[in-house]
Amino acid sequence: MFYYFNASEDDTLVTSPITNVTSSYLSQNDTVVTSPIANETTDSGYSNARLIANWISIIFGFPMLLTGMVGNTLTLIVLLSSRHYRPTSFGMLLILLSVCDIGVLGTGLLRHCIRGFTWDQVKIRNLCEWFCKVHGYFTYIFLELSPWTLCLVTLERTIAVKYPVRSRAVTLTRKRRMFGAWVVILLSVMSLNAVLLKKMVVNGGAGCSFDNPDVFMEHVMPVILGVMSYFVPGIIMFVMNIVIVLRLRKAQRERRTMSESVRRRENGEFRSSSTPMVVGICCLFLILNLPISLHYIYYHYWKGHAFEKNVVYSVAVHISYINNTFNFAMYCWRGRKFRRDLLGLFPCFRGRRSVNRNIEMRRNTTL
Repeated sequence: MFYYFNASEDDTLVTSPITNVTSSYLSQNDTVVTSPIANETTDSGYSNARLIANWISIIFGFPMLLTGMVGNTLTLIVLLSSRHYRPTSFGMLLILLSVCDIGVLGTGLLRHCIRGFTWDQVKIRNLCEWFCKVHGYFTYIFLELSPWTLCLVTLERTIAVKYPVRSRAVTLTRKRRMFGAWVVILLSVMSLNAVLLKKMVVNGGAGCSFDNPDVFMEHVMPVILGVMSYFVPGIIMFVMNIVIVLRLRKAQRERRTMSESVRRRENGEFRSSSTPMVVGICCLFLILNLPISLHYIYYHYWKGHAFEKNVVYSVAVHISYINNTFNFAMYCWRGRKFRRDLLGLFPCFRGRRSVNRNIEMRRNTTL
């Protein structure tokens, strides 16, 4: 979820001041002195790990990038043109979530793909210092904003399931409050990451990295960001999804006592509901982002080889991008209204959609 403190994320392994002291000592005394940090920097294991990482970006990263960009763009088009989603707070939050997903893929995954296709010859953060600062800043903002936006989506569905009031005034009030909460989260994330604009610099061979990182920035900050970017929103989503599932099971027991016609109508509304879709995308987030979050918290305490660290990182980071790529597929699979509005964008499906809608209406009204 957060990519501050891993050397491989910042394009190269960061050279330690200890290495520079060692080099100076060699030039003055002509004595062979080796440093563990210098060995890790020049270890052939790192080159082999980068080779594997480049192939992962080419084979898996680039198709995910194309799929995610097309899918999230179609999501924006459907949500902005839909009469079901556009006026609601749920639709507004899904639009914001799609924007965050596009931002994550365009800043994070795109950089890995460029580096993979050029075999480490083009590292866009090393082009100049201002690009190092700006690109890093927006990369981390999108990565941290996305889970909290999903948290608001889950909260909105929890309120809708728990208190199903369909008043237009209540809907508009909830939309304003949800947007206000999202703005507060945006401002908080921007303030938290403001330190990057000062700290991130291009340090020669070290590339885009932190200027004079201290113990707090390298060891304490990753834990704080891991908790705030994954574990806290993850726990909130998990609890709210339990509430949703329990409420839906209660509603299912209540439907068993209804008449056949009412039961059919209620079942039709449940199938067209967006609640199963939200539960699905929350499950994707909780499963796919766990490896990279654990990796960044544990990275500086891992005594493993450079090859192992970088291969594990490359696999984990691409797994996390699956979440931002395939939200569109979850919308299509579990969102009946979304699927209907998506097909309505294509003229060849409009006639078939109206026929299916008439058949569904007759089923719900027939005893």
